[in-house]
Amino acid sequence: MFALLMAAQFKSISSTNLPPKDDQDLRLAMEEMQKANYFTFVMLLNMLPLDPKFLANVTFLMPNDRMLSKTVIPDNAFSSFLHRHSIPSPLIFEHLLYIPTGSVLPSLMPEYLMNVSNGGGRRTFVLNNVKIISPNICTVGSSIRCHGIDGVLNPESNISLHTCSNTMVPVPPPPSLVAPPPLLPPPPPSPVPFFSSPEDDFPVPAPLPADSSQHISGSSKLSLQFKSISSTNLPPKDDQDLRLAMEEMQKANYFTFVMLLNMLPLDPKFLANVTFLMPNDRMLSKTVIPDNAFSSFLHRHSIPSPLIFEHLLYIPTGSVLPSLMPEYLMNVSNGGGRRTFVLNNVKIISPNICTVGSSIRCHGIDGVLNPESNISLHTCSNTMVPVPPPPSLVAPPPLLPPPPPSPVPFFSSPEDDFPVPAPLPADSSQHISGSSKLSLGRKMLKSMATILVPLMIGVSI
Repeated sequence: MFALLMAAQFKSISSTNLPPKDDQDLRLAMEEMQKANYFTFVMLLNMLPLDPKFLANVTFLMPNDRMLSKTVIPDNAFSSFLHRHSIPSPLIFEHLLYIPTGSVLPSLMPEYLMNVSNGGGRRTFVLNNVKIISPNICTVGSSIRCHGIDGVLNPESNISLHTCSNTMVPVPPPPSLVAPPPLLPPPPPSPVPFFSSPEDDFPVPAPLPADSSQHISGSSKLSLQFKSISSTNLPPKDDQDLRLAMEEMQKANYFTFVMLLNMLPLDPKFLANVTFLMPNDRMLSKTVIPDNAFSSFLHRHSIPSPLIFEHLLYIPTGSVLPSLMPEYLMNVSNGGGRRTFVLNNVKIISPNICTVGSSIRCHGIDGVLNPESNISLHTCSNTMVPVPPPPSLVAPPPLLPPPPPSPVPFFSSPEDDFPVPAPLPADSSQHISGSSKLSLGRKMLKSMATILVPLMIGVSI
């Protein structure tokens, strides 16, 4: 009963502010979250249909990207996840410090309460199982506040509405509605930097078992070719390669992409023989993925064969790569190097992030692949250049004989731009006309005369 009264108090506090006319405060808060590198939390907000409870009069408690990448959130549960990490009143950190230990804070999730342990300073203010480590990230808007926390709130609260004591201290309203309290002395300095985020050692939860015997279905000759290439590898017995790849993604700070993989029920197509194309956290935080579309998003960003970047460079411009999404194809523009290899509208900018496992590769890209491909299976011509398999899977082509030496004119000089014409053949006199023969005879007689006349003069003398 008392918890209901407390929740009603929060409701009355929030209702004193005018309802928002639009989502301006939420957009401002999301921009501040992005500036503080809380990209995955922003992406979760983008995945939900616009919730009126998030438009104003709310405080968000945000795990960082690394923590969220190690958290399995089922595809039908991230709405409750966000509600559990929200307080129905805009409270900056200094206001929270006035709440004494033993108080209980409500959340936007019905019947989920947070027990307060207030040590009087940063990193000593605890809600259930988490500490606030990066306070006051959202401050620009008038009715939304947010703070970074060092973990994920447990789904099951250790407090219930029926066990709240009669001596529970009521939560004060925001100071903007009451007289400002006297200033407290500043809290003692924390031994840990204010904006640091400690490395947590939460293990990656084991995904559900999957039937890895299912094969990647192809809808074109290219897909069949990739299937034949992939089938040279033995089917995986477990998800070891996927877990190794996800660890490599986390080390390279692709936390949001890992969280998307965790949100899906384990897909057999992701267990082996696949290449992931990964937008970074910042790009994904600016992408609206509906809650029923992130499966197709991941399939669109996957190639059904494990290809390192050096193998991709063998694929010529104009070739077409298939994806795990039926009938979604990627046109290749190969400039021969990093940042010049383009698939549809994106470039590969961080190649070979996943290399430890035997059958999964991944690369960072500079954007999100357009949902609509500009290529279809029905418009691909029969002369389309086939995508070559990785060089390690095929025999090298036979060496061709050396080309015959090109004829070089006899009188040519390397300095000449135009070679001197080759002399006429021996029997070329047969082709000389009669007039040419007469002219040649006259020239010979004239030459002989010029030689004989001086000789005769010399003899006579």
